[in-house]
Amino acid sequence: ASPVCPSTKDETTISFSPTPTGDAGPDQTIKRDRFTTMNATGGVTYSWLSTSTLDKLNIANPIASPKETTTYGLKIFNQYGCSIIDSVTVFVIQPIFPTNTFTPNGDNENPVWVIQNIKDYPKAEITIFNRWGQVIRKFSYDVEWDGTLSNGAAAEVGTYVSL
Repeated sequence: ASPVCPSTKDETTISFSPTPTGDAGPDQTIKRDRFTTMNATGGVTYSWLSTSTLDKLNIANPIASPKETTTYGLKIFNQYGCSIIDSVTVFVIQPIFPTNTFTPNGDNENPVWVIQNIKDYPKAEITIFNRWGQVIRKFSYDVEWDGTLSNGAAAEVGTYVSL
């Protein structure tokens, strides 16, 4: 008679969860003291990691109101509990404050027209008009106007409008 050997069977279950996908949304630009809505996508649940200026932490579209440029991290979970981390930056630009008077008369008091915070708008072009609507000077954002016209002559004393 042959011996009876017990039968053995090992079962191993292998399961895998698909890699999660998702996006914290596009970078955004806002003016200081404003807010924006975030636009995360691709997850079943969300957990924002940078939390100090968000109104809610576990939704795709919280409202962000940073006072300075901030990068927000986001953990995005799929239906299996797997997660990835993405980030989005909200750039905060300062409002511009053009001075309302200047006196380029050679006494060195208020000799140039200054636009505070214009550096946050590097594509800005300044156009100066006289009271008759004629363009008397155009220049880029990084130039402080000293009252000279495009031809190099001094502008007349008066009121000018910038757009």
